[in-house]
Amino acid sequence: RYRDTLIGLAVGTAVTTLYFKLKSKREQKHNNNLLKFSNATKTHNDNNTATPPTSKTKTTLPPSFRAEQLSRNSLYFSPSGFQSLTSSRIIVVGAGGVGSHCAYMLARSGVKHLRLIDYDQVTLSSLNRHACATLADVGAPKVRVLKDAIERICPDGTYLTVDAR
Repeated sequence: RYRDTLIGLAVGTAVTTLYFKLKSKREQKHNNNLLKFSNATKTHNDNNTATPPTSKTKTTLPPSFRAEQLSRNSLYFSPSGFQSLTSSRIIVVGAGGVGSHCAYMLARSGVKHLRLIDYDQVTLSSLNRHACATLADVGAPKVRVLKDAIERICPDGTYLTVDAR
């Protein structure tokens, strides 16, 4: 009886080890594919250093990447609720402390179209409240800074379009 327990334990350990090795290889292959895609979407400047794509760069995401990006959201909402979210058009008036965070999270949730409206520029005093502005953005229109940040989240215009005014 003791021998049977040891054999069962050894077989169970071997199967578990094999499972995690295969899972690890599969995840590593998937992560390598994501890394290749990430590097392919970057452009290079004169110094040959990678920079994120801008609105002038056209990027196409494979549907599986977008599906994985939104996988947790699709689990949270019902299928009809998630479909409603991913086909919605939302206007955010004000791209400051509240509006920038709101637009940023709406983009991450899978909204199809965002219109951002704000006349103001990023100031030193607004940096601590803005969702994505940095010191380098001081003086730039808040909607442009926000649009650039959102397009780094989802650079494919077929899944998310941002109209900044």
